[in-house]
Amino acid sequence: MSWYDEAEYIRKQAKNNNEFFANSLPMIASENVLSPLCREMLISDFHGRYAEGTPGHRYYAGCNFFDLVEEKAMELAKKLFNCHYADVRPTAGTTANLGILKALIKPGETATVLDLANGAHISFGKWGGAGVRGVNLVSYPFNDEEMNIDVDGAHIRTLLLTFLYRQMLPLVQGGFVYIGQPPLYRLAKGKNEKYFLDEDELNNHLFTQASEKIKVIVEDSDETEITGDRLVKVLRDLSLYQKLVSYLNRMNIWEDLLFNLLTKDIRKADQFADKEVVESIIEDLSGNKEMKVGSIRPCR
Repeated sequence: MSWYDEAEYIRKQAKNNNEFFANSLPMIASENVLSPLCREMLISDFHGRYAEGTPGHRYYAGCNFFDLVEEKAMELAKKLFNCHYADVRPTAGTTANLGILKALIKPGETATVLDLANGAHISFGKWGGAGVRGVNLVSYPFNDEEMNIDVDGAHIRTLLLTFLYRQMLPLVQGGFVYIGQPPLYRLAKGKNEKYFLDEDELNNHLFTQASEKIKVIVEDSDETEITGDRLVKVLRDLSLYQKLVSYLNRMNIWEDLLFNLLTKDIRKADQFADKEVVESIIEDLSGNKEMKVGSIRPCR
């Protein structure tokens, strides 16, 4: 194959690549779709010249037009971001991330990051720029359904508070980090507002308010009325059961098992450590009294 044929081979692969991506939708955020004007700039003489340094202070001569372009880009960037200074020279994402990490932490210290499987930059991986330089990386919990960091409830808050107090106590004590614990729920009636830090606190308030205004009549029972603290306890139990049923439904647990758990007053996982309880549930669901249960592992 002649040198021309070799060059044509490369040219053909470039054309094939262009056709492939012309009919594709790349999902990598940093793979920009270039405009025709941008493509034109890449095949201009700008592409193959050195322009190291800053406008007016280059390492090489012949950069007059580079200076005009970069100054215009800086002008537009300052206008866009409403700032007094802008540097439009490109840098790699890994370089930028490591610059921030090195300014804030030392090798062996801990940083909370998004997991690679959930969309983090490659530099935050175990074998990425941060991991191989000795940074202990802890991933945020992630909500797959909402495609976002799990900020519902105290999970992420507890993680961050623990991390800050264990790994960045000097920053907290020095006043560089302000830790607030904003309420997750607000209840308003007229001009009166009340805030609650979690769902349990909100429910306790609602149950207490309800117990002061309503009562439950019970038929065929020695306890004809349920009021006050007793009613609050019943409402809490119902709320607990509701969460249990909702969770098991999401886990595709069949209805017969749900009913069985409710009728046998199964509230905690450690109740399954009782062999007789497990055998009773299996017997009710299968109808097989001969089925035996082997060893039972502790539940958590």
